[in-house]
Amino acid sequence: MAYGHRWVEAALKGTEVKHLGRGDADFRGMSYHGRADAVKKGTVFLNVFLYVLRNMRLAVSECGRPCEKVCDDDDDDCYLCDDAEAEAAGAWDRAVALYVGSLEGKEDESQFLYQLAETRCQNFGTCGWEGKDLTGTSNVNLRIMKEFTEGQQRLSGKGNGHCERVENHMSRIWKLMAVPMIQGTLRYAHKMDEKTTTEWDVSKEKAEKRNSEGATFAAAILPRLWACNPDDAEVLYGNMRIGAVHTDFKTVKSIFEANYECLGVTCVDVGGIIAPDTSDYFKWAMPCVETGTSNLNASTRSQSGSGKTAGIVFGAIIGAVVALMALCFFYKRTQVMKSGKETPDMGNPDVFASEGARVTMPSIDGTDEDNELCML
Repeated sequence: MAYGHRWVEAALKGTEVKHLGRGDADFRGMSYHGRADAVKKGTVFLNVFLYVLRNMRLAVSECGRPCEKVCDDDDDDCYLCDDAEAEAAGAWDRAVALYVGSLEGKEDESQFLYQLAETRCQNFGTCGWEGKDLTGTSNVNLRIMKEFTEGQQRLSGKGNGHCERVENHMSRIWKLMAVPMIQGTLRYAHKMDEKTTTEWDVSKEKAEKRNSEGATFAAAILPRLWACNPDDAEVLYGNMRIGAVHTDFKTVKSIFEANYECLGVTCVDVGGIIAPDTSDYFKWAMPCVETGTSNLNASTRSQSGSGKTAGIVFGAIIGAVVALMALCFFYKRTQVMKSGKETPDMGNPDVFASEGARVTMPSIDGTDEDNELCML
């Protein structure tokens, strides 16, 4: 966890921090405003983030620890077992507290990881149990809190299998916690790339803020990405680092997607970046689709932008058909009147059966051969 501490310390002092050549950050040329975001985000994303994991690991290590013998006799009273169970449960509770924070539920006050997931689900359309809504509780939070609850039950001996499966809960929580970090990196890569951003000619202060937040999100996920693919991690770092000269959103997105399986997340978990003014995905920012998996969330929203066009085309076709039917009707009526026959009641469906389903129209060459255009 020292790298998180060094990141925040360097941002506070406006100095350079080196991490053995991987994930270095140079804050010397950044203003106070840019460094302030690196401090605030770094405190949570790089430090609290890892303390959640630390406490879960402590709970796993304490769970099932052999009872401690406190005297020379073999009497049951000589073995201290409660301390291990209490320590495991306490560590697990601390992990939950660090993840949620003490201000959760107070509007615009909470800054911890739970609130981060809530914000990102609105940006990426991953709210709700199905992970396809723009409002409601984050899908990540719903699943993480479920894992926390089940882990707590196992640690207290109430769950099936007691504590031997607690590590599985920890693993799933840790993977889910990566989702908001990936989403944050993608969101700021989209803002930093001149080809995809929707805001140009921003002030130096705002540009630094984007870079600072994007770099901090990336710093939180880079160690895991490096464990999956060092080359991809190096490219991502070059695009998102403090002071990055150029950011290519498509490259950042493709790197993540190529490593989702290794990172333990899916395309549906991450979603796509939503344009606030349309509630549709930004161009190039749609969710990917796993091979053999239909992402209903992506397909539904991706088509919403073209829905209006499809409606117009469909309406035009219907209008043309109605016009053609009207033309056929008046032509048939004229022909009937010329023949001296009584005009049929066109409101009666039986008329079409008795009169036939086809109306004779003049052919292009001027003859009176049947024309198939007026099939009624």
